[in-house]
Amino acid sequence: MKVAILMSAAWRAGMLRNARALAKLLSETTEREVEVVIGIRKDGPYDWKTLEGEFSGHELISLRRFHWESVAAADAAKIHGFEAPENPILMAPRDGTYDFLDCDAWIIFSCSLEGFVVPCRPTGIFCADLIQKYVPEIFGGVDAQPMWAKQEETFRGWRSAKFVFSTTPATRQDVIEYARVPCERSILVPTLIDPLARSATAQLGAPSPELPSNFILWVTNASPHKNTKCAIEALKAYYEVLGGGLDVVICGQDTEQLNPCADQRGVLAQEFAREPTVLSHIKFVGEVSDGDYLNLVQSAAVVWHNVVVDNGTFVAFDAARADRQFVSSDYSQMRYLCDKYGVVARFHPFSDPLLSANALLAAESDFKAGTSPGHNLQGESPGARTREYQGLLTRLFETQQMAKRNHE
Repeated sequence: MKVAILMSAAWRAGMLRNARALAKLLSETTEREVEVVIGIRKDGPYDWKTLEGEFSGHELISLRRFHWESVAAADAAKIHGFEAPENPILMAPRDGTYDFLDCDAWIIFSCSLEGFVVPCRPTGIFCADLIQKYVPEIFGGVDAQPMWAKQEETFRGWRSAKFVFSTTPATRQDVIEYARVPCERSILVPTLIDPLARSATAQLGAPSPELPSNFILWVTNASPHKNTKCAIEALKAYYEVLGGGLDVVICGQDTEQLNPCADQRGVLAQEFAREPTVLSHIKFVGEVSDGDYLNLVQSAAVVWHNVVVDNGTFVAFDAARADRQFVSSDYSQMRYLCDKYGVVARFHPFSDPLLSANALLAAESDFKAGTSPGHNLQGESPGARTREYQGLLTRLFETQQMAKRNHE
């Protein structure tokens, strides 16, 4: 059996970790041997040699580059033998060889904008989050009609899929209420990343001598939901009102857009430039390797996650494994992950800079006092995670299995 995982956008960081984790889970199922092909957008800014090297030692997992191509639904239906959906234009993955038709099923990591994917294989959808419901600016605002039209095409595809799975109850509820996927086909599963397991690709080393001796690690990116303006205001209060004493190291995908001194600086860099006190305490390190990232977590005094809304973050698990103080904006998905997996977070409202600053100061005080964060990190029982994801394969192939039983 062969299953394709199709990455609908050119993700790196967390979503790429998710894809690796799912491929490993599927390849370890005990009922049958499962080969997994991870489809990566060929237009993505990847270090292909490094990326392919990370999978070279696993005989059941491989990478394949692809792009999306629009096709007429009626033509695709004739070729592949399915009933043409209402949507007139479908999207098909093109890899230059088999177009993933050598796979028995597809699992699409959806960005909500890939469109209605041609249903020529049993298909499941992974929905990490539906942030645009709460922060429409990530789609260009409420007036960006082409984006919202493409989202609706995508949601039609979701509603025709075998299932849509999510890893938090709040996101599952959004799939049901916002994307209008029937509740019986919206599935809640454990996190793809085992909270207890370090990244398989990471190699820990010595801390960089260029870093501050103790610091707040702020893992972020340039997306509107990352709450950058409020975070800068919180840091201003932390330094100028509360007398906070820790510098801040910023890392993450596209964070060069936040750096006023970078050639690729974006509009949010101006917010940092307007606050010289804050900027004097900031060190931008950009997007780093898994190993360098875990070194940053290990070297930090406090790890900070400040967003309007998200689907939780694996940063919480990384902070807990390193026994670091963890501060986070308060939203239901993050509460769920912390409560379920034993991460102790100091929560603050995303929209209140002073309360955010107080949370950072309290974490700094606990760190300097040598107070343990109190994490009690835990995961599912052995084999439980694999069994849950084996259930997804069962759902993908239930029609074929029923047909086989009827034939027998």
